[in-house]
Amino acid sequence: MPLRYPVYSIDSSALIYIKDELPQDVFPSVWHALDVLADNERIFVCQQVKDECHDIPLINWFNSHPNVIRSFDHVMNLYFNQFQIETSRIGLSLTNPSSLKHSADPFVVTLALLLEERDLGDLNIKPVPTPVCHVITHEKRGQVNIPIVCNHYSLRAFGIIDLFRTERISF
Repeated sequence: MPLRYPVYSIDSSALIYIKDELPQDVFPSVWHALDVLADNERIFVCQQVKDECHDIPLINWFNSHPNVIRSFDHVMNLYFNQFQIETSRIGLSLTNPSSLKHSADPFVVTLALLLEERDLGDLNIKPVPTPVCHVITHEKRGQVNIPIVCNHYSLRAFGIIDLFRTERISF
């Protein structure tokens, strides 16, 4: 089934924020909205993000929505390799070999680039005039992080509340 745009690549920081600040027992409508987006194949996480989420509510949510998880396959590997080359060359690498913290970050951005079907020769080349995949993260601008790298690739990166605003979801 072709994707319906816009779609979203979600970082573990956003999922952990939802779990901690918008728990399912208190905010069931928030979780229902995520369920609907997942069922309509509008939100995705890479396997590495799922692996960073160890809390039972998130594990249960992933188990209920296996279609949101994108595995690290051959195509993802091609995009990831190109992403690593480009970001290393310009000093925007999200990879820190001495730390496992934020280890899924480069995969989150890579998934967004893949979902936008960017040109593998130059990931800055977009096949469409406007972004069709947004990155959902709870990281704020600062050191080299997801929002900074997304800005370089003209990807919109914002938090979960802005996801609901973009989708015109209110509670």
